[in-house]
Amino acid sequence: MTEFERYLRRATQYHDDHPDQREGQAAFNQLKRERPDLAAEIRGTDLDPFDDSERLPAFLDHLATRMTRTVHLHPGKATA
Repeated sequence: MTEFERYLRRATQYHDDHPDQREGQAAFNQLKRERPDLAAEIRGTDLDPFDDSERLPAFLDHLATRMTRTVHLHPGKATA
């Protein structure tokens, strides 16, 4: 599993756990939790989906190119 695939799983779960947030908000908030460096890089740019969920496809495309590490899942937790 790649880091990006793990992020997608966690972002989906985060949105499920926070239904009051739009998809873009939840996706960005999960990124901020996992990769604050990437969140800081994207914040306020045309890729930032926090205030505009229509930016989500471009945001995810960008993350897919940046989050390329392979991660290994262990029972009950994910590690990098």
